[in-house]
Order: sequence, then structure tokens, then C-alpha cells
Amino acid sequence: SQLNSMYVDPGTILSLYKDPPNGDLSEVYNSKLGMAYIAAENRLTVNDVYRCCSQDAMPTSHPGPCAMGVDVGKQLHVVLGFRPNDRMCKIAWVGRVSEFSDLHDLAQRFHVTDTVIDALPETRKCREFQAAEQHAVHLCEYKEHQKVGPTWTTDGICAVNRTEICDTTHTLVVEPGMLAIPRRNPEIEEYALEMSNIAKVLEEDPETGLKVYRYRKLGADHYRHATNYFALAATRIGTYCPRTGERNRPVRRRDGRVV
Repeated sequence: SQLNSMYVDPGTILSLYKDPPNGDLSEVYNSKLGMAYIAAENRLTVNDVYRCCSQDAMPTSHPGPCAMGVDVGKQLHVVLGFRPNDRMCKIAWVGRVSEFSDLHDLAQRFHVTDTVIDALPETRKCREFQAAEQHAVHLCEYKEHQKVGPTWTTDGICAVNRTEICDTTHTLVVEPGMLAIPRRNPEIEEYALEMSNIAKVLEEDPETGLKVYRYRKLGADHYRHATNYFALAATRIGTYCPRTGERNRPVRRRDGRVV
């Protein structure tokens, strides 16, 4: 920190802090104070996520239709949920499983109609899972330079701009009434931590000088990506419309039809 330097006037640093060059307070923190800085509006906090908590416990099943998002790594991080209306997503279950067969069991119990799963690093296993399932499964690929999206192909690939979908899930959390998650428990605490472990920063291409926003990883972020995939899958399912006393719940599709 330049506050420790006998050659730098602390008043100059204070002036820069109050009126940052080009409005970039991170530059003052980094170069003058020697501290890391990320603007609050560009990173979720665990409390942002906790504010989405309902009083509902995580169920062991759901009549559907549900969407499932899966991030692939040493474990499979899973986010499952449904749409109570056209504006809102409600996450019913989050958890970590070891095998792709566990995904099949979850899809059966929660009546999943659409899954989006990380295409990497286990592309072959994801393709095998895709081929074996009766419901729609898309492998997701992040495309840094994709201008429109997401795009869905007939061979089961979903392509989306990484910054765009991270922006989408950021908004899903911070905008009131757009997301509900189960009540707080140890797994939800891990979920909240991983949701907040990426931050949006402005980066400059050293060759072109073009400045672009990218999300930078700050720690384990598997659940954030699983939520990205869940949000994508949720755009392809209908709303859950229970009717009292009926065994088979009707489903209102995205085109307005009830089936």
C-alpha cells in the first residue's frame, strides 16, 4: 500500500478514492492501496443467496415437469427445480452425486423433462447419458464470442455465451420474486458459497485493446455453473400447475397449452 510510503501524500490517495480515474475504483484499490477489489454489483454474496431461501425442505421427489442442471467434475453437482409461473424458478433440490446412474434416478424421481449438462470434461460419458435417457438432454458449451443465444442444435448441443448466462443467474438471485430455493441447510450453505465464488471484471485484450466483461473464478464454483445449466433447461419446460385431488397434475406449456 502506498499509504506506507513517505513519498506519497495520503491526501492524494484520498482524492483518488473519492473521485477515481475514469470511475474505476478498482484501480485505486489495486495500485494505491495494494488491495483486491471487485464492485459489489458484479458479485453475489452468500446473503444474496440466503434471501432466496424459502421455508421448504428439500423434497425427495416431485411430479414435474422439472429441469435439471449438472456440472461435471470429480463429483456431479446437480440443481433440480421447476417453474411455478412464467417469471419464477423454484429450485427443489441441490446435491452432489458420484455416478451418472444417480442422475437417471433423480430424473425419474423428479419427473425431469429437460436436462442441460456440462459438455466437458466427460464428453463421452455425457453422450452416453444423453443417449440412454428418455427425456431431452443437451450438452452445454460455453462460447466466449457468441453474439446471440442460447442456441440449441438437433444433435443435443446447447451453446451459450458464458458471461451472458452468468449475468442471467446473477439477476435471477438479486431480483425479488425470480428465484426460490429450499430452506438453509449444510448443502444450501455450500451452494450459496459456490454461487458467490465468481465475479464479473472488465478485462482488456492485450492485442486489440478491446475491453470486455468476463466472470473470474474466485474459488469452487460448481454450483454456479449447475445453476446456469438449470436456468437454461428451465426455459424449455412448462409451468407446474397442481390441481387439488387430481393424481395427474396438469402442465402449462410455454406455448400456453395445458396438457
